[in-house]
Amino acid sequence: VRRDEVKKAFMHSWEGYKKFAWGTDELMPQARTGHNWLGLGGTIVDSMSTLAIMGELEEFKKCADWVKTNLHFENKGDVSFFETTIRILGGLLSAYEFSCDLYACDQGLLDKAKDIGDRLSKAFNTPTGLPYATINLQSGRGSTPGWTGGSAILAEVGTIQLEFAALSRYTKDKQYDERVMKVLHHLDKQPKPNGLMPLYIDVNSGSFTSQHVSLGAMGDSAFEYLLKVWIHRGMKDDWIKKFYYSSASGIMQHMVKSSKQGLTYVAEYKSGQAIHKMDHLACFVGGMFILGAPFADKPEEHLKVGKGIGETC
Repeated sequence: VRRDEVKKAFMHSWEGYKKFAWGTDELMPQARTGHNWLGLGGTIVDSMSTLAIMGELEEFKKCADWVKTNLHFENKGDVSFFETTIRILGGLLSAYEFSCDLYACDQGLLDKAKDIGDRLSKAFNTPTGLPYATINLQSGRGSTPGWTGGSAILAEVGTIQLEFAALSRYTKDKQYDERVMKVLHHLDKQPKPNGLMPLYIDVNSGSFTSQHVSLGAMGDSAFEYLLKVWIHRGMKDDWIKKFYYSSASGIMQHMVKSSKQGLTYVAEYKSGQAIHKMDHLACFVGGMFILGAPFADKPEEHLKVGKGIGETC
């Protein structure tokens, strides 16, 4: 019953998007119009894997046809490297994976993924190999935001490895995987107090430029991807496992707190001091600790933290 209600809610949203905003990135429900911020049909690409999981094969095929016919990158300007990687490249690759199960591997979807992957790859043309925050899909020029002092954001360099690794696997071209693993190796080698990665890093020097650690906005998924990349690569890379569990230990020791009411939460951490606030985005940490618990030295500690954060959220 719960599953049916979830699907009903999704299909209500999906039908609204199709009626009022088809081809745009997202539906503005009150205005009943579409809105673009990437200009790449974000909701269509993002929704294909969900449609597949929910058994909506015909809707999936409509999306695949739109992608192959209408999704073009050659006339696009500046986009967020990170958002385009996780939403468009990731969305196209997961859609390709599902097409192999649903009817036949749809080469057109993989071709689109390779096209956007090649354009995004130019973001790695920095002295360190750490990617620019913004990339022009037409010219290949990259840049970092002024408001960070020219630094890249941790989540935007540490949450790209799964997508580019998958692109390498399906195209049988190892260059994509090599670029993103170079980034992960770089992060591993940087000095990190208590195994914790701060929010900002300079793409030219390669050094962290902040002492602020957060599992909310701008930090969040970089920690989660450490665990997922290790699992995704067959749990063979001991250095990635060590990297993740060192971070997890630092989080448990310095950032996991309990409120007066007994609720477990994840504080932020700056210059050696806890900041007692928790973004809703940090709720993923509960799942992260549960996922990593079976491989931990003390799994019960990870399970306890994961359950506690899940209860709070």
